[in-house]
Amino acid sequence: MDGIILIDKPENVTSFQVCEIIKKKLNIRKVGHGGTLDPFSTGLLIIGVNKGTKLLNFFLEEKKEYTGIIEFGKETDTYDITGKIIKEEEVNLTEDEILQAIEDFKGVINQTPPPFSAVKHKGKPLYRYAREGKIIKKPERQVFIETFDILNFNLPEIEFKIVCSKGTYIRSIAHDLGKRLGTCAYLKKLRRTAIGNYRVESAYKPDEVTKESIIPFEEALNIPKLYLKPEYYRILKNGGPIRKEYIKNIEDSVKNGYVYIILNGIVSVAYTENGKIFKPKMVYLKEE
Repeated sequence: MDGIILIDKPENVTSFQVCEIIKKKLNIRKVGHGGTLDPFSTGLLIIGVNKGTKLLNFFLEEKKEYTGIIEFGKETDTYDITGKIIKEEEVNLTEDEILQAIEDFKGVINQTPPPFSAVKHKGKPLYRYAREGKIIKKPERQVFIETFDILNFNLPEIEFKIVCSKGTYIRSIAHDLGKRLGTCAYLKKLRRTAIGNYRVESAYKPDEVTKESIIPFEEALNIPKLYLKPEYYRILKNGGPIRKEYIKNIEDSVKNGYVYIILNGIVSVAYTENGKIFKPKMVYLKEE
């Protein structure tokens, strides 16, 4: 039982609590998640079990898709519904004004992490400073917003869909959009609908999970599968570099990026920059 499980996280449950539920339900000791969701958020959470936890960093790099609701005319100290309201004002926005403003939030943008976040300052998360009444401003960082669509107008609320790069704070987008429109706003609802090629429609509720819910290690990543010639078994097992001539289906190889290299119960995740030499990043021994 090594691989990943797709979970549809319910509201008011932490990502850590989901991991604990999976541990107890499947009697598995090693469980982790690939990209946390705040307790008020719902949606896709990728859980790694046993050696599948080694794959979780790959999902942190993937683009994410979210839907949610932004409400204008209110500001909270956390930029989302869990915080204390610190400002309220009447809103007189039009749909055209909002549509025009969101154009500034597409493509590469600069974003400041919110004060209540896990970003660290001197080894301490910002949210701990914020709880002590100390607001630490971190430098802006660049993120990429591939898609920002309005699904429904119900002013002072809007329903949206965003596809974005790793490290994007949707509540910061809500906060900054309010400022851009000359008012205030906060994130009222958030649901993660996709991570890379995985979608929440294929996910399980935590209490629905069985051992059959586990996607095997060698199926978890959406990368090409290359099959090694048997005489190079020991090189693969020991984590040595694999040359393209060692591979059976070389016509399916890639010029750059990650691949699986597979032979007799050994699955290696390897990386190549030129399609000629594949350098293993991890070796998974199914027979162990």
